[in-house]
Amino acid sequence: MAEDKPRGPILEAVDIYKTYEDGNTRVEVLKGVDLAVEQGRIVAIIGPSGVGKSTLLHILGLLDSPTSGRLVYQGRDITNLKDRQRASLRASDWGFIFQMFHLLPDLNAWENVMLPALVGPGIFGRSMPRRQALKRSEEILDRVGLGGRLLHRPNQLSGGEKQRVAIARALMNSPKIIFCDEPTGNLDPKTSQEIFQLILDYNQTYRQTFVLITHEHHLAAQADAVYRMDDGRLRPAELTASAIAADNKMD
Repeated sequence: MAEDKPRGPILEAVDIYKTYEDGNTRVEVLKGVDLAVEQGRIVAIIGPSGVGKSTLLHILGLLDSPTSGRLVYQGRDITNLKDRQRASLRASDWGFIFQMFHLLPDLNAWENVMLPALVGPGIFGRSMPRRQALKRSEEILDRVGLGGRLLHRPNQLSGGEKQRVAIARALMNSPKIIFCDEPTGNLDPKTSQEIFQLILDYNQTYRQTFVLITHEHHLAAQADAVYRMDDGRLRPAELTASAIAADNKMD
């Protein structure tokens, strides 16, 4: 990892609790989670299925709200933003990469990538003019190795290519943080490493901040900081070779 990355938290979660209630049933998913994400770093969160990793990621990305606790972004408390403010912040400052890609099937790679720029808070609901969006979309797709697949629709792309399109889309509005929920979960081992290497390259070259959930601990071990979620609590994790082998058996 590069040694000259800027330091200091860009996003902080403070004593986050999340409880779901269904009739008389009360499930406490997050139990006082604290997390400081430093700018320009890759933060990986590991742990068994069903322990609250995705719930935490969704709260950090303002896709869900905590039952209690605070979220602080660039020194500003964003916990209680209104829906419109939350949507505006997600569109302007953050990017999202999901396990299932979530590409629009009727749009080609070029159009899928530039879509975030056309639904922003700017003039006529755009964060940039269409001509500029077309150019930037093409440039990013070229950077992720898909310069020759601009006009291909999702059903004409492999799983790894779809995820590259999803990464390019997440980068479209030059986000300050990208949230990744199992970005390599649907890919074979070789393609998983290629996709993760793309994340590493963007982190090192552009000082892009990533927060990612993964079950692949050999990939998580390449992050700047690794945390393990267990029983609704988050703790620092040290992924030695033996720990990776043991964790993979558990998960």
